Amino acid sequence: MAGEWYHMVYHLVYGMATVSLRLGNTYGPRQLVNHAKQGFTGWFVKQAIDGEEIQLFGNGQQLRGFTYIDDAVEAFLTACASNKTSGDFFNVGGQKPYSLEEFIQLLLKATCRGSYRIVPFPEEKKVIDIGSVYSSWAKFNFVTGWTPKVSLEEGLARTVKYYEQHRSHYW
Repeated sequence: MAGEWYHMVYHLVYGMATVSLRLGNTYGPRQLVNHAKQGFTGWFVKQAIDGEEIQLFGNGQQLRGFTYIDDAVEAFLTACASNKTSGDFFNVGGQKPYSLEEFIQLLLKATCRGSYRIVPFPEEKKVIDIGSVYSSWAKFNFVTGWTPKVSLEEGLARTVKYYEQHRSHYW
């Protein structure tokens, strides 16, 4: 909520045309992959490419929204180019929510290696589990006409291909 507060201050007090976009699980080429401290998507990509077993906590049915980087960039450009977005905030997401298990299955299909295992939450992680989290981009679509174009399957295939070609720069 702090982001909206700053956004409104700049828009109302300083008269600046501003817009805020909330992104959910943006993934793709050039993201951090050598640890999970900044999100699980890059870490899972690395583990899958390395042929490792991915541990999925809980039951794997927690829903998430995933936004491919090209769609996120297009959303920013769309928001900046539109007079209708000024002074507002919007959610930006992928085509639909996926369970974490579906995400991993599509990732393993893209890498043709690796595996996964569903395991109980460790106690220290169970207390911070957020359950299912995804958002609707319908408001942004209504105002701008923007829609995500890259499916999760296609985005993961592009991401895997990128890291396989540029592995030495990221591992």
